[in-house]
Amino acid sequence: MHHQLKGQMGKVVVVFDLNENIRCIIMLTKKDLLLISPKYFMILKKTNFYIEVLSKNTGHCWMIYKHGLPDKYPVWIYHKHKQPDQCYHLHKRTGSVELAVQEILQHDKYTLSGRKNVFQNQKYGTIEA
Repeated sequence: MHHQLKGQMGKVVVVFDLNENIRCIIMLTKKDLLLISPKYFMILKKTNFYIEVLSKNTGHCWMIYKHGLPDKYPVWIYHKHKQPDQCYHLHKRTGSVELAVQEILQHDKYTLSGRKNVFQNQKYGTIEA
């Protein structure tokens, strides 16, 4: 059984599991989806709760999943190196879809640099380690 609510954060689905415990999932918003550039990403699958994309630069696959658990990191980023790979691994948890997209772009830059550590500092520009 589930109920849908609407609030400031967007649409929330409240799901009760078999033990009647509440599980909340926050749906992706239109604003979230606009952050996924079709010039940079190919969309593989889109649902109300996650989007699966392929980086056109590296061929890596990513899943951005937005949940409503009481956590300061409501967006989880999953990653796999090739589309045929069966399993994703948890890459990182972050605070927003915007930060998730920035993390993916930074990871692509790292991969394309020959996997050298490259850190982006907004104040000082790119720093290579």
